Amino acid sequence: MTLAYLLLMPVGSSDSDLWFHLNGGRLFWEFDQFPNSPFYSFMDPERTWVNYYWGFQALSYQIHNHFGYPGLIALRVGLVVTTFSAITALLIRPDDSSSQRAWALMLLVLVVMVLVGRTELIRPHLVSYMMITVFLLILEYRRRFLPLLPFLTVIWVNLHGVELPVGALICGVYF
Repeated sequence: MTLAYLLLMPVGSSDSDLWFHLNGGRLFWEFDQFPNSPFYSFMDPERTWVNYYWGFQALSYQIHNHFGYPGLIALRVGLVVTTFSAITALLIRPDDSSSQRAWALMLLVLVVMVLVGRTELIRPHLVSYMMITVFLLILEYRRRFLPLLPFLTVIWVNLHGVELPVGALICGVYF
């Protein structure tokens, strides 16, 4: 049901951050520079900031450039399905009793209900939701994939870098 909802939900014109990210990606690919100032306005005073989501901007622009809005919808669906699959794998284990599975299923429904409203917008936070759940899944149940965590961290930090402390905290808790 959630998959159908996400596939059929169009890219909304009210998602102003998406247009900012697409223009940031265009600036990156056309002029070989990271957008780090108010390139979108003639009114804002010139100031610089750290663009911690430059990778998401570059990726989303290329997806939109090659596949249009259906490509952006597919990006959203891929990130959300991966997130929900990891949450499902964390909550519902094969060796659980039927009552444990019932409680886990109720918790899963609650988590999906809370997160589905945050998944309508195509923004870098979707990458962070996915990475948080994938990190937890690897650390909890898929220990053979531990060597992938540094590689995943590099990807995560370049797609939504403000979350660098979150990945470090998750690994620190398990350490």
